[in-house]
Amino acid sequence: MTTRFRPTCLAPLALAIAGGVLIAAAPNVGRETDNKQREQIAAMEGKPFDAAALATLDAWVGGEAITAESMPEGHVVAFAFVDVTNPAAMTALNTLARLSRTDAGKGLTVFAVHPEAGYEEIERLAGDNRIRVPVAKDVGDAFRVAMHADDTPDLFVIDRAGQLRFADIETRSLSVAVYALLKETAEEAVANAASESAAPMRTAGSGPSAKPDTDEKRRPATPADYAAASWPAFNTGSLNATDVQGKALPAPLGGETWLTPQQNLAGKVIVLDFWATWCGPCHAIVPTLERMQTANPDKLAILGVSGQGDDLSKVRSFLSNKQTVYGHLFDQNQRVYRALQVRAIPHVVVLSTDGVVRWQGNPHEPTFRAAVDQILRADPGL
Repeated sequence: MTTRFRPTCLAPLALAIAGGVLIAAAPNVGRETDNKQREQIAAMEGKPFDAAALATLDAWVGGEAITAESMPEGHVVAFAFVDVTNPAAMTALNTLARLSRTDAGKGLTVFAVHPEAGYEEIERLAGDNRIRVPVAKDVGDAFRVAMHADDTPDLFVIDRAGQLRFADIETRSLSVAVYALLKETAEEAVANAASESAAPMRTAGSGPSAKPDTDEKRRPATPADYAAASWPAFNTGSLNATDVQGKALPAPLGGETWLTPQQNLAGKVIVLDFWATWCGPCHAIVPTLERMQTANPDKLAILGVSGQGDDLSKVRSFLSNKQTVYGHLFDQNQRVYRALQVRAIPHVVVLSTDGVVRWQGNPHEPTFRAAVDQILRADPGL
């Protein structure tokens, strides 16, 4: 029997004292646009959200209408502009639903906004109980114009003090933003917003410590850098697979079917999680993997790899109701799985940015999460 271990929590934000108020270090939240539209949106961040703009929304489905009067005081509020024809937008909608399911009790309210065109499909999905987030029709695009939104998904987060804290952020940053704001009191939110307004923001494609183009570029990591890095100790327990720690995968990724939007894996630590729909211990580790992915959206790519005793349609159906925050691949021929000679699942392999396996084994082992944390700290390619 596989032993379940207590899942890790998100790493706490660093705190500093300023004027008697705890000020958290600004979370690593990426913004989508990097143009004049961004300037308009940035001007709204840290300012009180004008809840009166909600009056233009109509025909709510999937939940109770969100109005200026019904918006709970002291809640963090996350909302998204979505379009049923855009798969990425519907993924963002699923992310909102997952956050609502796990964190509504902590003071989180979520909703989504859809244009008039295609709204009948949203109503149909809601009628089939496939929409689990309040969604409103944006009559005449009035709310979109008020928020300076220019695409889908465009995501916004309001803090406990009623300030529009994060505007038009990357989908992968949504959970990071929400969890950061849920940790604040309303008083801390005011202080943190003021602190963040003085700091440069990160737009899509830039890093938290990106330098101007006139500065010296960061030197790419070399083989010597990887050799000198402080990697975690190899797992010496029962692997139930061929031990490839310290080596490249015996069969590289390629040819698998993406079941979630395809990701650019370059420059990220990768965790391959081999699982199946019929595997109870595989399901039990999912919350841990989700927390790890949410805590490291820019550095870590967790990929569930299915195909072990399941056909594609069964896995698609299973995932359609799970709304996980990390990626999923289907390996029809079990090419990587068989090359590793995996004999029991769940089984994970953790690769550094140079493609070398730094740890592998059962993710329920207590050393798994510590190993991933150390790899994220040590990897010179991040």
